[in-house]
Amino acid sequence: MRKYREYGLVGILHTLGKERSRLKDDFIWRGNELKQSSKRKLIFIGIILIFIIAAILDIKYQGLFYQLLPNSVQSSLAEFF
Repeated sequence: MRKYREYGLVGILHTLGKERSRLKDDFIWRGNELKQSSKRKLIFIGIILIFIIAAILDIKYQGLFYQLLPNSVQSSLAEFF
């Protein structure tokens, strides 16, 4: 840094350019991090959606988990579906 101070305005501009480049690299890295985060959220929402659909189909077609429910719950679900 002292090396660039000797050159006055040129040194300052060079230092600012390096700082801008570093900030740009940080922004790109954080952008990739955000893309990974949104991708993970999308996968998680997809898995939850699959489980909800599977549960609805299990109740509708009186599958294994439906049969494990108490009779009172089964009768109220049968009326609903």
